Amino acid sequence: MINKILPTHLFLHFSLFVISCSSEDSQVNKDAIGMENLIGLDFTQSERDTLLPGLKVLKGQYDTLRTVALNNSVPEPLYYDPRLPGQILPTGKD
Repeated sequence: MINKILPTHLFLHFSLFVISCSSEDSQVNKDAIGMENLIGLDFTQSERDTLLPGLKVLKGQYDTLRTVALNNSVPEPLYYDPRLPGQILPTGKD
C-alpha cells in the first residue's frame, strides 16, 4: 500500500513545482507527463485527468503564497512557538 502511495505523493509534489509557472491546461498536462518520467511512474490519460484539477488548485495556492513579500531579515521557522511577540507565559502555580 505504501509503495503505491509514496510515488503518487512524490509525483504530485514534483508536478506542483514544475507546473507552478505554467497556466494552460495542455502545458500542465505536458509537465505532469514529464514528472511521471522523472519519477518513474506511468499514468494513463484518464488518471492524469483525474489528478490535474487538484494540481491546478494547489498551483493557485502556491501562486498566492508567492504574492507575500518576505525580506531576507525574516528568520526561517525552525520551530513552532505559539506565543505572541513579547508575551510571557505564567510560571509556578498561577
